[in-house]
Amino acid sequence: MVQTLLIGQVAKRTGIGVGAVRLYERLKLIPAPSRSRAGYRHYPEDTVLRVQVIRAAKMLGFTLREMVQFFAGMGADGMSGAARDAILESKLQEIDGRIRSLGHMRTLLLRLKSAPGRASTRAECALAEAALNIVREMERKPVRRRGGTIK
Repeated sequence: MVQTLLIGQVAKRTGIGVGAVRLYERLKLIPAPSRSRAGYRHYPEDTVLRVQVIRAAKMLGFTLREMVQFFAGMGADGMSGAARDAILESKLQEIDGRIRSLGHMRTLLLRLKSAPGRASTRAECALAEAALNIVREMERKPVRRRGGTIK
């Protein structure tokens, strides 16, 4: 007899909420479970591993939408190395773009911090000023995104 788990058991073993398990099921990130006569979901044991893979992918920056596309592109024999590499390369480019953007914002904040300043009123707090300067500076430089440059 195959061992199955109730939704609460899957949630507890994987460290996510019951609502997240239902969401993953709705998005088809995990296979739909069998149901008892009373309507209880009975998940196969390997659902735990699948949810752990989803959690790991989220930690690597993948969105649920990207995971849906990833799993949809996987055939019975898995995914080709070329398809996998394309997905990973795209994610690496996205992360590199974020790193550049964060470095740029850090530089602007350091520049603002080191600039001689005057006492600010509540309406002119330094954080609001910094945010405005960052936005103005970023508007002057094009931001690289997937599919081209966006200004």
